[in-house]
Amino acid sequence: MSLATRFDFTLNDYEAMLGMRILIDYDKCIMRIDQEMQARKMLAAFGMDNMNLTTVSSPMPSDPPPTEEDVPREPAELARCRALFDLRAAIGHLNFLVGGTRPGDSITVKILSKFMNGWGMAHIRYCKHLMRWVATTVSMPLILRGGYDMGVQVFTDASHASDVDSRRSLLGIVIKICGNTCLWVVFYSSMVAHSSCESEILSLDKGATLAMLVKYMIEVMGRPVQGPITIFVDNQAAIDIGSNPVQASRNLHMHARYFYVRDLVRMGVVKILHLASKDQLADILVTFKGSPCYNQLLRYLMGCAIVVADGEGKYRWDTSLLL
Repeated sequence: MSLATRFDFTLNDYEAMLGMRILIDYDKCIMRIDQEMQARKMLAAFGMDNMNLTTVSSPMPSDPPPTEEDVPREPAELARCRALFDLRAAIGHLNFLVGGTRPGDSITVKILSKFMNGWGMAHIRYCKHLMRWVATTVSMPLILRGGYDMGVQVFTDASHASDVDSRRSLLGIVIKICGNTCLWVVFYSSMVAHSSCESEILSLDKGATLAMLVKYMIEVMGRPVQGPITIFVDNQAAIDIGSNPVQASRNLHMHARYFYVRDLVRMGVVKILHLASKDQLADILVTFKGSPCYNQLLRYLMGCAIVVADGEGKYRWDTSLLL
């Protein structure tokens, strides 16, 4: 090894990286990655490491998300809330967890991240609920494993005008490689969309862009993607607009830059398919429809699973490799 002539190093089992614990079963080709140590560090810092802490069934409480109206207007009350709970530090911890191995917590962190400069009791309660969820699932791993062919599947979804303060939409993208969740992102749209279809187009455009980035990275590593990249969307109108090269008059208000995906479809690089909302993986990043739906999608998100055709023109999850 040429590196050995310049540096002193040892080669051991791959066990940790950036605070993440990595457990690898080489015989079964299974990798488990968790951030239990980092999660417990956060809980201890906020006095929530009590073993008798109340468990919760989801990262979002049943109450509506806090808004700007919940931020105290009185300077004294605002100062009291800031002194009572350091929301900035909490979001820093939580964002690190989300970026590492906990994509399912993205929506709650994204909502809270708007209030870095001022927060009230509603925001504190919302954040502590998420922390209780982290405590409930403290050792939950992101699982990567071999078994499926080399292929990329992209899931895009949007929650139209879900931000009550700005009316911007929440957009989410999940990318799986060989059935393994490798990339996820959730963000607010840069503009107010006129319709739910337009929100879906914005998410679809971003998903297609990230899909090409992933494709190029895989090719650089010497393993070309097998077949076209499939993008799953649960809005049929968005699929029609994204696949049709003709710009209909009713879509003229949408900027041309959001139709990059049409070129990819025309070239055969990308294929856009419909997936029912109940199976739409990106839905978990942009909306919360109750614990049963969330926990079902969380299994697909955190484990190795792909979407396959069912023989009747519809698509379903193949869960044969889920642990």
